[in-house]
Amino acid sequence: MSMQLKKIFVPMALMFAVSAHADVTGAGSTFVYPALSKWAANYQAKTKIQVNYQAIGSGGGISQVNAKTVEFAATDKPLAAADLASGGLAQFPMIMGGIVMAENVKTNGPVVLDGAALANIYLGKITYWDDAALKALNPKLNLPHQAITVIYRADGSGTTYNFTRYLDSVSPAFDKQIGSNTAVSWPVGIGGKGNAGVANFVKTVPGSIGYVEYAYAQENNLPMASMKNAAGQVVKAGMPSFNAATAGVKLMPNGVLDWSHVNDKNAWPIMAATYALVRKDLAPSDQKQVYDFFKFAFSQSDVARQLAYVPLSSTMVTNVEQSWSKK
Repeated sequence: MSMQLKKIFVPMALMFAVSAHADVTGAGSTFVYPALSKWAANYQAKTKIQVNYQAIGSGGGISQVNAKTVEFAATDKPLAAADLASGGLAQFPMIMGGIVMAENVKTNGPVVLDGAALANIYLGKITYWDDAALKALNPKLNLPHQAITVIYRADGSGTTYNFTRYLDSVSPAFDKQIGSNTAVSWPVGIGGKGNAGVANFVKTVPGSIGYVEYAYAQENNLPMASMKNAAGQVVKAGMPSFNAATAGVKLMPNGVLDWSHVNDKNAWPIMAATYALVRKDLAPSDQKQVYDFFKFAFSQSDVARQLAYVPLSSTMVTNVEQSWSKK
């Protein structure tokens, strides 16, 4: 893990406390926090305007923006049109990134998983690392006879939504028993709060596995499983596979990203996007201040890439910024 990324994570405690003097306030997704905190630091250095963001999970952010205690929320699950209308909210995508499987198992190489095996781990059907299904995927690894401890998000989480959405798509049994949402009833495992909480559990619990945004696995120096994608290709987590996964993404007129056109054989299979929810009832000056921050954030595409996120394309950014004048 680079020292640059470590420095980005240090201000988290400072950003958590809401200040009466904050010029822009937001709350929500922990998935986007590494990028958003760096954007905020750079923005303050340039403009002297403070962006105060509470990384409390997508569900918590939605609750706060609906309660009008913050000016914007960040969520990894886009809201339906009816919910946007009832809350008086504008919605647009901010950034894209990969959800990875961090693991803590001692073996002689990176573990390979596929969707079916991963679903069965989270269903409690695969309980040991040397299960026949895992050995078949990893014929050259010396997988130990060690119990698998499943780690999941305990809070309302857009990362959980996108992770379960993937498992739903590859496992009819998972779809029937668990389904996809920001919070689900897991049959096995231990819950951690936020991406940071999941990463910490994986780091400290031998034999564990957990789903986190890529930067959190990097920060904690956690091994990440490779994944066999829909094309049957084994891909590693990282910018090449994340870029491949976003190459076919389309921005729909409703401001939601459509992933159905992604067909690159090198694509990482578990991706997510974070959306901003901005209150329409803000005073014009406050609303402009929020949008000015996001315009600055979109100009910081290099920051996104340095942290292994995928920024929106220039065409998407233009369309998003044009939509602000209609809010």
